[in-house]
Amino acid sequence: MRKQNFKSVSIGIQIVLWVLMFLSTPVMHLFQTYDFNAFVKSLPFAAIVMIPAVLIFYLNYLLLVPKFLFEKHRIFFWLGNVLILALIVGYRSYRAHKMMPPLPPLPPEVHIKRFGIYAVSVLSILGLQIIMTLLAIGAHYMERYNALKEANLSWLKNQLNPHFLFNTLNNISSLTQIDAEKAQDSIAELSDLLRYTLYETDAQKVPLEGEIGFLNNYIDLMSLRYSDTADIVKDFRAPAGSVMVAPLLYMTLVENAFKHGVSSRKDSFIRVHLYAEEKDLVFKCENSLFEKAGVDRAGSGIGIENLKRRLELIYPGSYEYYTETDGNSYCATINLKGIC
Repeated sequence: MRKQNFKSVSIGIQIVLWVLMFLSTPVMHLFQTYDFNAFVKSLPFAAIVMIPAVLIFYLNYLLLVPKFLFEKHRIFFWLGNVLILALIVGYRSYRAHKMMPPLPPLPPEVHIKRFGIYAVSVLSILGLQIIMTLLAIGAHYMERYNALKEANLSWLKNQLNPHFLFNTLNNISSLTQIDAEKAQDSIAELSDLLRYTLYETDAQKVPLEGEIGFLNNYIDLMSLRYSDTADIVKDFRAPAGSVMVAPLLYMTLVENAFKHGVSSRKDSFIRVHLYAEEKDLVFKCENSLFEKAGVDRAGSGIGIENLKRRLELIYPGSYEYYTETDGNSYCATINLKGIC
């Protein structure tokens, strides 16, 4: 709903700006001449003058910016704008040539003057194109910024499932009577996990090492309940150098793996891998599949939808997310391109 509201506001602002732009020249002319008939007659001319601005803005806003610039196909973005400029300049030149009566041979200085006027006209169209293109890019950035704020707010509200905390505390309580040393280690892991989610995940990007530490603690604490029935493997190989990622990006997939991939009665497995593949960072989470009845299925739900939105907003055109299943196992993969 919030995203729809912002979209409505954005469309409303666009309409107001176009109306103001359309009326600006006729209104200024009216204040100068106080001639209402001249004001009315100038409206069609103002509409014709606005056509290139509308064309440039909406071709960029609806096509070139979201499909090419943000998807990192920039050559097509630039070629598209060059084509728009050529079409507008060509059409204006054609119209001017058709409307101009035949002229007798003119001296060179007149031709030079006419070329100067033509050059100024082309530069004015180019300036208009730059302004309209920047406005289209700015409008998209504002929409993406607000969508990212909404996605991050939803993500913050669901950072840690309360059931996870409740079950973990119960498991640690039971563990104190069996293995006091392991219980103490689990308390330290839970403390580190809570500290990380509370104080170190408010940035758009965080160091990969922190994410790996969080995943290690999370998986260890979740594993307390399934030490006998589940084969849980984690393989985190951090690439060399400083790599930054979106915070808690992989948590939903690991949470779903424990939710749908572990049975208290049957043998099950979870395998979590993180590794570099050339310049890409690959995260893979595979688990046995024990789907629950109803709509609560692996690979669906608010958490997965929010994950997809965050990937699209933070890594536009630079990620792959896909899932595979054979009915008995489920595998989800996130490939962040070119961040290593």
